[in-house]
Amino acid sequence: MKSLTETKILTSRNDSRLDNSAIYHWQKIIPFSLVFLATCFILFANLGKFPLFNPDEALYAEPAREMLDTGEYITTLLNYKVRFTKPPLVIWAMALSYKVFGVNEFAARFFGATCGALLVAFTYLFIEKYSSRRKAIITSLLLTTAPLYVGVAREAITDMPLALFFAGSLMSFFHAYKQQSNKWLYLAYVLVGLSVMTKGPVGILLPALIMASFHVIQGNIKKTIAFYKPIYGLLIIAAIAIPWFAVEIIITKGAYYQEFLVRENFERFTSVVDSHKGGWWYHIVAMLGGFLPWSIFSVIGLIQFLSTVTKINKFKLPNLRIRQALKLWWQEPIVIWDTNKQLIIFAGLWTIITLIFFSVSVSKLISYTVPAFPALAFLTSYYIDKAFSENKRSVFSYPYIIFALTCAIVYSIAPFIASKAKNFPTHELLTTIRGFSSFELIVLMVAGIVLLFKKPLPSFALFFVLTTSCTLYFANRTANTLSYYWEEPLPQYANYARQSNWPIFVFDMRKPSIPFYCLRQVNQPSSRETLVESLKAIPSAYILTKANNKEYFATLPNCKILNAERNYILVAWQQNK
Repeated sequence: MKSLTETKILTSRNDSRLDNSAIYHWQKIIPFSLVFLATCFILFANLGKFPLFNPDEALYAEPAREMLDTGEYITTLLNYKVRFTKPPLVIWAMALSYKVFGVNEFAARFFGATCGALLVAFTYLFIEKYSSRRKAIITSLLLTTAPLYVGVAREAITDMPLALFFAGSLMSFFHAYKQQSNKWLYLAYVLVGLSVMTKGPVGILLPALIMASFHVIQGNIKKTIAFYKPIYGLLIIAAIAIPWFAVEIIITKGAYYQEFLVRENFERFTSVVDSHKGGWWYHIVAMLGGFLPWSIFSVIGLIQFLSTVTKINKFKLPNLRIRQALKLWWQEPIVIWDTNKQLIIFAGLWTIITLIFFSVSVSKLISYTVPAFPALAFLTSYYIDKAFSENKRSVFSYPYIIFALTCAIVYSIAPFIASKAKNFPTHELLTTIRGFSSFELIVLMVAGIVLLFKKPLPSFALFFVLTTSCTLYFANRTANTLSYYWEEPLPQYANYARQSNWPIFVFDMRKPSIPFYCLRQVNQPSSRETLVESLKAIPSAYILTKANNKEYFATLPNCKILNAERNYILVAWQQNK
């Protein structure tokens, strides 16, 4: 039997192990929880404060409302007419959100913000698993404070749900391959299927391009294909996506195939659709601008990715004929990386291929490259974390100087920028640009002083906190201004008009949010002649239109301008009055 002393020693050791386990557990959960809570605060605070922004948000929020109103859950409607556009997954999610929170702006944006918060959480856990906790924290904080990421997550559009499913599928594929896990592999295919149901074929094409490129570089293609089980994968994706597509094509007698698969995908990629055009440089500017100020560090992170690719020195192919080399590439790994390098290559390909893919597309929108932001954030965090470890001041001093020069230049040319801006009040824009630039110059000066004392971590932490606070303040101020000048007082006009049973006309403007606030169908005549003919057939109506039509309606018989505020007017039509 064990002596009392031995028993006490064993008990003490067990207690010590339990204490260490508990400490390790809290060391993992506390940083993650703090990052996730900060993300939720940024993405959900005042989410329903602003009216829907036209046309983008209303193009999804209103079909979701009409889905509940009509009970039509297969074919999406806009202003109670069939609208052939994206698959309905996001609209279904918005409709469910309306069931929970009621029909309002917060509910319309809830799903997108939730997807944004979940993507930050998944990115944190993924980077912590395959790199380090510090890189996971830095990556997540950079991601959740990137202006374009925050802006897209807080809008009622499809881009953030696509980013979640797209990025989630890539991380699941990587994890599945590293762990040789069928469970994670099948989850990745499920997420690809949800991507397809969010935005169509791009949800399967882009992940396939990225994963194929990643494995082509490494070789061992035969074994890789066997692991990925592409036939099973296609069956999973088909089981998720094909039923709705098939039913919709049958219901619309083939019209959906022509309008969505041909126009919204093939034609959007090969030609300009809905005036969404831009040069080859468009998405480079959008990505770097949308990731400011962290993109100043991202450029160097991408250079390091390219350096890693070019320094591959473990090929097994020298002195072999092409046929022999291809056979070896097919059957064996031709390059061996540790996990850290694999992650850098994976994130680099993810970023570059996404950027190239959407740059090649003729139709462009600023939000298209957001699905690459988790990878871009990791490449940036890898560079910053390495600088912390090596205590290199130059890693921060050069970006500080570049950003300071940029802010100084922007401040000096702010009057020119403000004068060229369309649909934005010049004075408010000038004040915002100069206010942000001035504050950032002060922040950079303070961060630079701290850096002089060889304190890169406190310097960057100070820069990060103050810059994020500055960005959030001016972003909220800008959103207030845009809402005030772009959308107000349309919701008030619509709410007023819907109190009666008079028909409502929306004339000479594309504002799909008006049916959302009217809670019913509105008439949208295409010309003044069509409007007048429609009005003659009814005794009374309300008309919502632009302020530049004020003179016309002031002279039109039987019309009375009830209110004129900023860019819009509300007109009452009553025959013989």
